[in-house]
Amino acid sequence: MVRCNVGCGMYDVIKKIMMDANEMIKRTKQFAVDCVHMILSLPTNVINHAYSAQLIRSSSSGGANYRATRRAKSKADFINKFKIVEEKK
Repeated sequence: MVRCNVGCGMYDVIKKIMMDANEMIKRTKQFAVDCVHMILSLPTNVINHAYSAQLIRSSSSGGANYRATRRAKSKADFINKFKIVEEKK
């Protein structure tokens, strides 16, 4: 829940929510990029290959799942999308 000081207008509340959403999108993308850089720094061998492939899939899925739930048209749609995300885990 977004809290606002006395005198805060609805525009300010919406702006705060959008900044939080944009920040989350930026952070999930940066996490995936950081994971790729870390993977590229590992030595190439059979063991690292398997773990690297899994890490790339899982590090980028968080951002994709977050963006999918943000596109929900209603509360029911949000819950449905969130359940699909939960089933993937």
